[in-house]
Amino acid sequence: MKLTIERAALLKALAHAQSVVERRNTIPILSNVLLEAAPGGLAMTATDMDLAIAEQAPADVAMPGATTVSVHTLYDIVRKLPEGAQVEIATGEAEGGDSGSLSLRGGRSRFRLPTLPRDDFPMLGDNAELPHGFSLPAAEMKALIDRTRFAISTEETRYYLNGIYLHAANGAGDGSLRAVATDGHRLARAETALPAGAAGMPGVIVPRKTVGELYKLVQDATDPVAVNLSDTKIRFALDSVVLTSKLIDGTFPDYERVREVARREAQPQEEQPDGVGLEPRERHGQRGAGGRLQGRRHGNRVQRSLSHGYLPAGGRRPGALRAGRCGVADDHPRRRGRCGALRPDADARVIQRAASRPLAEPTDAASAAPALAVLRLAVSEFRCYPQAALEPGAESVVLTGPNGAGKTNLLEAVSFLAPGRGLRRATLAEVERRGARQRWAVAAKVTGPVGPLQIGIGRDPKSGDETERRLVRIDGVAQRGPAALAEHVALSWLTPAMDRLFADGSSGRRRFVDRLVLGFDPAHARRVAAFEQAMRERARLLEAGGADAGWLDALEATMAGEGVAVAAARKTLVDRLAALVDEGEASSGGAFPAPALAMAGELAGWLGAMPALEAEERLAAALKQARRRDAEAGGAGAGPQRDDLAVAYRAKDTPARQCSTGEQKALLIAIVLAHARLVAAERGRAPLLLLDEIAAHLDASRRQALFREIGRIGVQAWMTGTDEMLFAPLNGRARFYRVAEGRLQPR
Repeated sequence: MKLTIERAALLKALAHAQSVVERRNTIPILSNVLLEAAPGGLAMTATDMDLAIAEQAPADVAMPGATTVSVHTLYDIVRKLPEGAQVEIATGEAEGGDSGSLSLRGGRSRFRLPTLPRDDFPMLGDNAELPHGFSLPAAEMKALIDRTRFAISTEETRYYLNGIYLHAANGAGDGSLRAVATDGHRLARAETALPAGAAGMPGVIVPRKTVGELYKLVQDATDPVAVNLSDTKIRFALDSVVLTSKLIDGTFPDYERVREVARREAQPQEEQPDGVGLEPRERHGQRGAGGRLQGRRHGNRVQRSLSHGYLPAGGRRPGALRAGRCGVADDHPRRRGRCGALRPDADARVIQRAASRPLAEPTDAASAAPALAVLRLAVSEFRCYPQAALEPGAESVVLTGPNGAGKTNLLEAVSFLAPGRGLRRATLAEVERRGARQRWAVAAKVTGPVGPLQIGIGRDPKSGDETERRLVRIDGVAQRGPAALAEHVALSWLTPAMDRLFADGSSGRRRFVDRLVLGFDPAHARRVAAFEQAMRERARLLEAGGADAGWLDALEATMAGEGVAVAAARKTLVDRLAALVDEGEASSGGAFPAPALAMAGELAGWLGAMPALEAEERLAAALKQARRRDAEAGGAGAGPQRDDLAVAYRAKDTPARQCSTGEQKALLIAIVLAHARLVAAERGRAPLLLLDEIAAHLDASRRQALFREIGRIGVQAWMTGTDEMLFAPLNGRARFYRVAEGRLQPR
């Protein structure tokens, strides 16, 4: 292959290609762009396996051919060439040299780049797979995207909201082509006249990344956009560019039912209860429209700031209006912690109703109902329980009974309402009751920001004895995995096994911090898993020997990117907890002393001294330099797996591992309570607390202080113990159950 092309034409095509390709790839060929030279010009194709872009650029082709080369490297080179330069590109064969290289000349610059074979490059399919097609002016396509893309959700757990829902809508006249997007707090809708050929198209969800790339392309497009699609793929062709993408496989919420509720609520004679949020399927009919999700961009919208801690007083369903994820309507006025002003996209009429109500004095969290509570819990074939159920409502729960009665088993069942392996880190097979005739299951009714949720989890009935597959349903809708639970349930726990947290190895402390991080960032578990998988693959390659250097580079780039993100999340959380422990010590009257907290380790130190990108580059370089040593030792000598949580009794300037058992317990409780305060302030929902045998190791004054803090923060705590008298201060404030031989008896 040999050709000459003008710099501006090459740069424009490479700019489109490099934005599709991820900078970090575990598959080397996906970092490359396919160059195909033919008499008609140069064709460039790039893909990440979910999205592909192909573009044709005019070129003087002296010798046809094809190869692949790193798109980001090529883009950076061409971008720095002088304007107006003629760029000469030739493969090694064309110059009688190495077949695995490509030479580039521009101005006075010369470059030689490594290549990979054209046959290894993956393709996404052709037009034969796309039976539906229509054409739309570029200006109308741009308007549809511009009016809806701001509302696309970024939460990975609700993947079906991570794009624009494009469909043909029936209505007056000949119908319309409609685009809808929502993040659960706001909804945007735009439409245009239905083009010819679009009447029979299926409703599809176009991914967020595809929407972003298409929006760039239509900015300066002159030709109409040709759209071809099927149930699984969509293709946009405009000017000399073809963009092909997979579609999101999911069911978009029935937004029309929410809008119908909003229209009814707007009628003065039919006052409707307030509600905010958008949920799939049946939940639309169960929610009001106090949040008034709108299709217009800025119509009827205002921004108004409400002072922290003040909520509308009196009357029926006053509504707690706050920003972001905290924006919920509730049955009772309550203080959820420090939140920002209303967002500009809040509904003007909702704000007007709220502004017309008198303001109450700041509320006390102790008098508020818990932000998150398990209203009902039922288990089947779980540990020692063939069947069991309890309905504590929003109050805390106290489970008492002799050792081995099954108290902790119920706490473990609650812990499965969040991602992870539960408080005992047991396998799915281990929690199944011996002699069970069916797979175990846990069902719970849980409060949430938009009302009660029905959550069901259990072991897949089709799995074998050794198969670990966990099924999750939320409001009857099957989820892709346990990660979906993180959006609805945040919890932390203390168990007797954690009494040695400060004395044992660092891995337990890292898991402890990771569990706390999940209360704020559900994607943290995915990043930890991605880092550990890349680390295991790298270790296997190093152990086997003779691994391809490019493959190791790709794995180490993944480890560096994910590892720095994991370490940064841990460090950020620990730093924020360290700023809150003084408040906890004062609130508890000194019962739970303020610990000194910090993430210790080489990577944590880098993040404290340099930007994250620089730390990422340093980690990648350290991993590359340590390949021989890591091959001999196994694992990796650098990364977040080497960091540790450093804890000290600050007043005594003593490391936690040297403190007494009682002091260690008090420090641990101080950390967990600080985390609960932080979650309540940031997310507007205090987490669940699971406290196993908590009272037995505390003296009377610290027990009293713990119970007071639980009430002040507004958490629902599930506590176990053998002596009911230790929980006497909670009489009237908690539900008591007697547990004996796998049976529950309300007190």
